[in-house]
Amino acid sequence: MKKIRLYELMTDNYMHNQYMYGAYKHYENYEREFFALNGVMLKEYAGTIVGDENEIKIRFFKSQFFLMAMLFFDIFRNKYKVVITGSRTHWILLLSIISWKNSLDIHLHGQFYGSFESKYKKWLWNFIGNRVSLKLACPYYRSDVNLEILEGIHLLPDTARRKVTDYNRKNKKVIGILSGIGRAKWKGFERLTDLENLGYQIRYYEPAIESVNEWNNYLEFMREIDYLYLNPVNDYFLFSPSGVITDSKNYKKPMIAFESNKFIDNLIKRGCTGFKLISSKS
Repeated sequence: MKKIRLYELMTDNYMHNQYMYGAYKHYENYEREFFALNGVMLKEYAGTIVGDENEIKIRFFKSQFFLMAMLFFDIFRNKYKVVITGSRTHWILLLSIISWKNSLDIHLHGQFYGSFESKYKKWLWNFIGNRVSLKLACPYYRSDVNLEILEGIHLLPDTARRKVTDYNRKNKKVIGILSGIGRAKWKGFERLTDLENLGYQIRYYEPAIESVNEWNNYLEFMREIDYLYLNPVNDYFLFSPSGVITDSKNYKKPMIAFESNKFIDNLIKRGCTGFKLISSKS
């Protein structure tokens, strides 16, 4: 059995653990080991959210420097298949140049939207895609950059979904906001007042005070809301594995948006379902 080493270079907390677990499961026919920074909560995500009690081999590093040093060492000695579950674009570019002996798998995040925004960035991603194997867990992507679409790798088993869906919340009007303040101008938050005027209650996700409680805190939040807010101002969600869309599917929480939003229309045209559209005239 071929051995795989997965590297997470973007996070040192609970963020992206959903994506990390999806990538980990994607390679379940291989012997796997994860390498990540202290603070990553992959084991806790697997146990609390998924209900997966199998051992996840993961080695933690105190600093980005030592994590990157280990990654470069693995690339150059070419003993293991190397998988990157999350990285900044400049690192991806460098890795694509130096990894000519070791064909890397690189799982993309929102930075790939740049291939749509700019001809230069599209050329850059084509350059990278000809040297490594790019993976994108977004079934709504359509373009000519060389990559593989991985559908459904972030969806949960039924037993995990029932941790939220077994809670009956009929005739409620609570809208959950999972997004943080980063790139706030992309998220249409200025329309939240319109929803409040229609009688909806807005609830923002707040991380647990103690990290050990993070995933139970997350499940409790999902049980207490009826909708998830998704009202973008660009086509970012056509190029990114969205946690909001995945949570909507996993926990049967409709995504609430305004029907005049052409970017929501683009998602719907490409097969995304689960929206509750609000009239702009309401």
